[in-house]
Amino acid sequence: MIRHCILLLLLPFTAFGQPALQQKADSIVIDFFGASNFERYIHQDEQPIQSAFNQYCFTYKLMWPELSGKTHLIVFALDANGELAPDDTPRGLLRVNATDTIWTTKKEALRKCKGISHSLKRRTMKLVENLAWEIEGKLNFRGKIYKGRLRVDIPSGRVSRLFAVPWD
Repeated sequence: MIRHCILLLLLPFTAFGQPALQQKADSIVIDFFGASNFERYIHQDEQPIQSAFNQYCFTYKLMWPELSGKTHLIVFALDANGELAPDDTPRGLLRVNATDTIWTTKKEALRKCKGISHSLKRRTMKLVENLAWEIEGKLNFRGKIYKGRLRVDIPSGRVSRLFAVPWD
């Protein structure tokens, strides 16, 4: 009995007769990132892995040229019915509008941040997990200067300020 279970776990994903799950996983990623972005920048990282609870874990990599050579991981699990697994939290699935075909580059993000900051520490600029550029610096807020970070959303180009304002 144990030998049969081990052999089943070693079979490739398609041996289970689940190509529909692969199509469903692809369609979920396409729904979030768009078909053109999926075709150009997103690739499946490895074969889906079946867990003990009849769930399949899918891993994709977003390899966009302007991400400074870094990859953004997309990881989620589907149950046997092709639905997102209720006890699993998807990572990296970001809603991208169909019009967001040209994403914010590192240079563009820096230019946007310069306009709303007092000073920036260029060497601190990095790509963070939720697909945004983040940079530390001194920020203007209501006539005062505070230490903080600026975050530029790559798909939309929106800039957010992240800092703590001391209470008087």
